[in-house]
Amino acid sequence: MSTESKLCFRGALSEKTQLIAFFQFLDENTPKKYLGKPFYDPKSPEYGEHTPNAGYRPVNYGTYKKAGVMFAFNNTPVSKPTLFARLRSYANGVYPESKTTQAGSKPISYTKWEQTPCHKLIFERIGADPNSVRANIRAPDRYKIKYDKRDKYDYICYLAWKAMGQKTDLLDASVDQWRVVWGKDPKSPNMCHESVRDKQTGLIAYGYTTPLRWAMRNSHDATVQNLIILGDKDFNTKGLKRTAGQHKTSYFTEEQCLLLPKALDSVDTLVYSYFGILFGGRSIALRDLTPVRIDYEAHNLSVFESKVQKTIEKPIFEPETTFIRQYIQDFCPDPKKPLFARGPDCYNRELHATQKWFNQTPYPLSWRPTTHTAFKHTCVTQMSLHGVSMDSISDYIGTDPNTLRDFYRGGSKEKIQAEIGGMSVKLSAPTWRAFVIKLTEAFAQRYYELTGKQVTLPTTGGSS
Repeated sequence: MSTESKLCFRGALSEKTQLIAFFQFLDENTPKKYLGKPFYDPKSPEYGEHTPNAGYRPVNYGTYKKAGVMFAFNNTPVSKPTLFARLRSYANGVYPESKTTQAGSKPISYTKWEQTPCHKLIFERIGADPNSVRANIRAPDRYKIKYDKRDKYDYICYLAWKAMGQKTDLLDASVDQWRVVWGKDPKSPNMCHESVRDKQTGLIAYGYTTPLRWAMRNSHDATVQNLIILGDKDFNTKGLKRTAGQHKTSYFTEEQCLLLPKALDSVDTLVYSYFGILFGGRSIALRDLTPVRIDYEAHNLSVFESKVQKTIEKPIFEPETTFIRQYIQDFCPDPKKPLFARGPDCYNRELHATQKWFNQTPYPLSWRPTTHTAFKHTCVTQMSLHGVSMDSISDYIGTDPNTLRDFYRGGSKEKIQAEIGGMSVKLSAPTWRAFVIKLTEAFAQRYYELTGKQVTLPTTGGSS
């Protein structure tokens, strides 16, 4: 996003999701010959036919006034002055698909970085294997193979190159330059460059070390290479990891899970959250889901987890299957298109807003929900509290039991009280299956309220 996205407004058309919907609607209702041109205020004389700004895109306000406000903003009228103000402030729009084609969207420094030998070496040596599982499980006409590892290395090395002043290629950097980046400079010990610093530890970010060690190993300077080859203690990862389990308390309780649908006003965010709680997938895995990933006959849904580079098979039963079928039938009839097409920022913003909603209920949230923390933490914790063994959770989630215990499973206090103190855990659904049925009913009811489409769920649980 450009710096324009940092502007703050009050009233109508003040949220980013609203602005995106607004400009998307204008794009869809504007003659193609004007697409790609900035918007303008037709009442302002500075955009006249014979002025330097001539050629700006005209906007059909009648069309927008009749339809745009009604479908996008909960029947809240938006005045023409407000419309003009947003167009002037966001002349190039905020719709993501439009911004990718705008000139200047790539930083000048990155354009310079693309000419460096290090950048070229990354693109030469690091990338996805075209025969990999990930390449084959994705629909080729919808997805391009994403070189996640390559992009990660490229971005982190780009940050290090900027930290060195952009004058020396990373492969030619000296030992002293690398010491400054890593925070090993004797003049300022433990003060790595801010661009690669972890805000919690104050040290170089643990996830940044592997790409930087790769660049050092491929250095043109044999002395720099030997720092990695011989295992110099100043450039290893010891002591860089954050304290484990900082987000273990970031999960929705059973009551909050059943209330969550009422806090959501977007259909795809509603179903996205349902999938997240039910299947415990990472956000990128949820966004990669397509209808073809669901095998109704085998009662199976396949989720590709890019972090561990493997596909996890998850069983689906009733009433989940009926609810999922309904959503796909209503909104995702193309089997190769993603179930959740919007970017992570959109979903995160709507999840952030639920904290304020919950804090007005008897079940307030002490943490801010995100796609990163809420779903997998909630799924693992609720499965554990509802009697599912850690081995089964591990197989279902695709993460080893130790990692689940150290990072994801909350509810330890409740488990201790139940198993050691003999105190019953207050759960309205005694088993995971009973919980899933209640959860599906809550989400299906909200789905009906948002869409007017009734989901007829089976009366009993069991396989679909």
